[in-house]
Amino acid sequence: MAKLISAVAYVRMSTDDQEASPDQQREAVTQYATDNGYKIGHWYEDLGISGDKTEKRIDFQRMIAAGTTGEFDAILCWDQDRFGRFDMIEAGRWIHPLRQAGVHLATCTDGRIDWADMASRLIYSVKQEGKHQYLRDLSKNVARGLSKLKTDGKWTTGTPPYGYVVDEDRHLQLDSPDVVAIVKEIFQRYAAGESSRVIAGWLGDLGLISSRGKKWTGHGVTELIKNERYLGHMIYGQRCSSKYKTDDNPSGKVRVLPRDEWTIIKNTHPAIVSVEVFNAVQDRIQKNRSMTAPTSKNRYALTGLIHCGACGNRMLGQAPHGRRKYVCYQYIQRPGACERFQIAEKKALRTVLEKIRSEIFDKHFQPEHVEQIKSAMREMLDSGQKTGGEKVHRQQLAKIETQIEKAVERMTEVPPDMIKHIAGRIRKLEDQRDEIRSRLADKDKTPTQQVEAVEERIDAAVKWLDQLERLVETDYDPVKVNSMLMQFVDRVDFHLERKQWGESGTRFKCEIVGGEIYFRTEALPFDTLDKCCELEQSGKRS
Repeated sequence: MAKLISAVAYVRMSTDDQEASPDQQREAVTQYATDNGYKIGHWYEDLGISGDKTEKRIDFQRMIAAGTTGEFDAILCWDQDRFGRFDMIEAGRWIHPLRQAGVHLATCTDGRIDWADMASRLIYSVKQEGKHQYLRDLSKNVARGLSKLKTDGKWTTGTPPYGYVVDEDRHLQLDSPDVVAIVKEIFQRYAAGESSRVIAGWLGDLGLISSRGKKWTGHGVTELIKNERYLGHMIYGQRCSSKYKTDDNPSGKVRVLPRDEWTIIKNTHPAIVSVEVFNAVQDRIQKNRSMTAPTSKNRYALTGLIHCGACGNRMLGQAPHGRRKYVCYQYIQRPGACERFQIAEKKALRTVLEKIRSEIFDKHFQPEHVEQIKSAMREMLDSGQKTGGEKVHRQQLAKIETQIEKAVERMTEVPPDMIKHIAGRIRKLEDQRDEIRSRLADKDKTPTQQVEAVEERIDAAVKWLDQLERLVETDYDPVKVNSMLMQFVDRVDFHLERKQWGESGTRFKCEIVGGEIYFRTEALPFDTLDKCCELEQSGKRS
């Protein structure tokens, strides 16, 4: 019986009403694998994301990273456009590292696509350009319709400014007199000297919410009073994110355009504030901006350690109202690429220390456990001396160093977005290498001396945790805590879950549902311990 080809399957859908639903794609791909000798080891899915928005297709990126390390030999999709709607240039960015790793693509509609064969590459490229052109044509048709609305001074898309509603002809009209009066008073209060935060608090006391149905914030008030549409003018083109409308934004990233590039059509709808009041407000905003300098020193206890378990990106420290917390950097940079996962620093620190205490120290570093470790070390060292353990270690070391060298070379061939995934694999190999080097460095010590060295490391670790636990319960210096954590901890991944909070239905809080703590292998005696401590919360694990 022929050996099955190891494969993964990829499912993508842009909208709910597309021709092939995710279930239909899975059914077709599963049948194709059965009929053509493939064994699907893992499914990757990106739902509700366009085929050309590769930066948002997190599972696609993970799949490419896994493919470059040789975890599978084929990628199965329902159709070529499920793999992506990029053009030939961008396609090469993703295909080249796969081809180097010996991975091929197979689709239910076209069969196996041999990227190593010139004829097959040409056919693939022609089809790929056609699928990409579909997006360009669609973008132009949408832009043409929006351009007509702009020429007529109509509201094109999104939520209208607070104080306005959109009529049947898509023009802005005044909301109720009460709402219009609120907008006027917001401008007047700011011009009179009140801060945006104070005004947001006043709006909250009145029980009012923004036009997006959310609680008013200082930032929301500031954005409102900067909006020139309250002068009766319609403004378009403040930002640009189109990949196809122009040739100078191939990445499709949102760009804030300078004011001289905006399209402003005056007197398209009733004004709410006068030019005099609006200008007075802008003058005060500019004055406050020039008087205010950043004071944050970016001092956080988990800087460089904490990562989002959902996307793998680091979590960035922030301190709104003086309360330190961490937010997923992927979400900050590209909202929608990941969820708005966040966690308070105190909660994160306590969870980490509690898990290190319960899962490592209480289980392995009690006096009776230390004796067991010492006994196991003696047996292992004696066995190693009798069986030529040094030779085995050197063979293992050579093999791991070769794997690290190949992985580092591969990093030059993969897209920048994939580097962090390959780096994770390199980190694991380096941990193994460091362990073996440590053993070889101690080869001249007697078993008793080596066991005593391990005991000293355990004692140092116990004192380290005791100090940290006491420090975290005080008004600690984040830099000191960060330095202490980095002595033993290499990385912390938090798996968080957003849950609705309160009766409004618009507020959420994040709960820890799992995660991992990775330790520095040279700091603890990991010959007999795991290098990873799993986080669990409320009986669930991510």
